[in-house]
Amino acid sequence: MAEGKDVPVFTVFLDIFIFLIVEASFLVPYYLNLDLLPTRHRGFTCDDASIQHPKYNQTVPELYVLIGTFAIIIFFVIGELLYYFLHKKKHALSRLRCGSWSFQIHPIVSNIYQMIGLYVFGAGMSFIFVLLTKKMVGKLRPNFMALCQPDFSKINCTDGLILDFTCLGDSAEAEDARQSFPSGHASTSFYCLTFIVIYIEARLIWRGSRLLKTLLQIVCLLVATFISLSRVYDFYHSLGDVIGGAVLGVGIAILMAYHVSSLFGKKSTGIEFEDKKQDTSVEMYNYVVSNRSTVPAWNEYTM
Repeated sequence: MAEGKDVPVFTVFLDIFIFLIVEASFLVPYYLNLDLLPTRHRGFTCDDASIQHPKYNQTVPELYVLIGTFAIIIFFVIGELLYYFLHKKKHALSRLRCGSWSFQIHPIVSNIYQMIGLYVFGAGMSFIFVLLTKKMVGKLRPNFMALCQPDFSKINCTDGLILDFTCLGDSAEAEDARQSFPSGHASTSFYCLTFIVIYIEARLIWRGSRLLKTLLQIVCLLVATFISLSRVYDFYHSLGDVIGGAVLGVGIAILMAYHVSSLFGKKSTGIEFEDKKQDTSVEMYNYVVSNRSTVPAWNEYTM
């Protein structure tokens, strides 16, 4: 097992602090029902057929998406355990260091901590983006009329755009009816399952079957697509809302998996590149000096 590098305790606690701040920024207002950012109130016209669809039961309720999001954590735990026991030589010990005090961390603990932390952090960022965008845009859902139930006894449809109206329906549903773009279901499902697709690409290196990896990845994308399109079928979102949410989820998953995690190994730094370049120049110089009679002049190498 290779020896790892020291990891300062300060950096670990800084990452944990940032993680907690991001998660608390949406979990606390969500569970305490705090409306810190009001939703933009858009008007409507009485003849707008795009917002007059009926209210249906959700094919995939929000609770199912939430349970699935956290259930995926078990997948990462199992995946890291299998990857470790099958490829022990590729793992290195890490050491937490604080001055003269330090202790080693087992690669399994370190890898599981990193994968779960990055995955949950990305899910939190995705949720924050969706929540802020929903409230700032304030797009009406396709079933807005059924959820809001405007009081038409006080509305004159001949006025064109109706801005001042009262919803007779449930207040929570009426507020939710103004938050169509982007789709939270699409963003969450595509983030989670795209992250798994990339994880499978990095960790599943078994050569016994060429199609197994591809099959698992396609199944993940099909599940994300089904969850997203169910929102269009249930009239909770338009196709544009779903596409916007999917792009957001895929983008954050790629950012977390490729540019933050170490799934595909560490990238070389600029300092390492300059050192290698300098070493090459020194080797070339030594070669020319030792073979002056058989090689062209030095200035020909430096032109």
